[in-house]
Amino acid sequence: MKFLFTNLFFFFLVISSSAQITIEGSDFTREVGMTITSHEVEASSITVPAEGENLTWDFSGAQLGGMTQFMVEPGSIPEIPEANTVSSTIDLFAGLVPQTFTFYELINDDQFSTLGRQSSYAIAPIGGLTGNAGDTLEILGNLSIYEAPSVRYQFPMNFGDFYTEEATITNDYVLTALNAGVNHVPGQFNGIIRDTTEVTGWGTLILPHPDGTGTVSMEALLHKNYDVTTDSIFLGGTEAPTALLNVFGLTQGGQNAGSTFYRFLAKGLPRSALFIEVNPDGQIIEAFIADDIRNLVSSNRNVAAASLPLRTFPNPTTGDFTIEFDKTDAQPWTFTLHNAMGQRLAEQLILAGLGATTFTPELTQQLAGGTYFFTLRDGSGQIVGWDKLSVQ
Repeated sequence: MKFLFTNLFFFFLVISSSAQITIEGSDFTREVGMTITSHEVEASSITVPAEGENLTWDFSGAQLGGMTQFMVEPGSIPEIPEANTVSSTIDLFAGLVPQTFTFYELINDDQFSTLGRQSSYAIAPIGGLTGNAGDTLEILGNLSIYEAPSVRYQFPMNFGDFYTEEATITNDYVLTALNAGVNHVPGQFNGIIRDTTEVTGWGTLILPHPDGTGTVSMEALLHKNYDVTTDSIFLGGTEAPTALLNVFGLTQGGQNAGSTFYRFLAKGLPRSALFIEVNPDGQIIEAFIADDIRNLVSSNRNVAAASLPLRTFPNPTTGDFTIEFDKTDAQPWTFTLHNAMGQRLAEQLILAGLGATTFTPELTQQLAGGTYFFTLRDGSGQIVGWDKLSVQ
């Protein structure tokens, strides 16, 4: 499996003065075939984010747990040929029957959107609700093609963006509820989903570094998404009777609010830096921090606003390499080398004096072919230069 970091590991420098940012389609670096790794966050260690301008969201105290991964899978079907990626999730139909939902998506420089979804077949006993042990709810599965794309991200993205979409989803089912006089009767559940997206904040986001050392700071936009579904439930070609709907806790024409999803978007990441799901009662259900933030420069290392000019040669290399630069103080500097997964491979002191400097790292291990990155820190610990190294 080819990891995302091999292609996308890079640094960008965080400017100390805050400024409203724009996220372009090219900044959202999700590509087919990449693997995206995230760290679960203990819900009690974070809060629902504030909304507004020029904010500092300090989640440096977030407690990281286990790691999760998913691959950006290619996918389309003849009915939705313009889709270029596919994803899936498991949810409960009518709060009872677990179903797999496959979403057909489009990612390009203009948007990241869902074009339709396929629901799976499922069947569940419902005797505990109806009072008859043989009763069942059988979900047949449907393909719902949206009349217009359901847009998650629209590019360019700026603070104040607001847009809504509606999509109709369908689930055909067969119900057996003998005490209600229903024996293997077909029905249909139609839901109209009104999806609302707002970009409700901009500022500086501070997160714990995934390796447990310090923090990572980035300029970010706060993306907020929520939806309301209006239900229409039919049985045997007519509206399902109220008495039967009450058994399942459903209401004809009822509106059900879903979770609110907060996503912090920063330049150069293949997903949100921080994702938070909040239920309609305002409680945080789950949260994830992208492992890719380790590729950004840590805020507690006094990042310089501009990189020191340097020359790395030979580059590409088969192993050894040399760096030329001008040292701006006479104190010892620090060279640190990382591989494409962010693991630290080497760290050495540069003891040269002030001025033109030539430094050849003494590596204790042979570097395998691939992409590597190194940083130079001055005597105060400030990152003053970095470069990418290609090993053949």
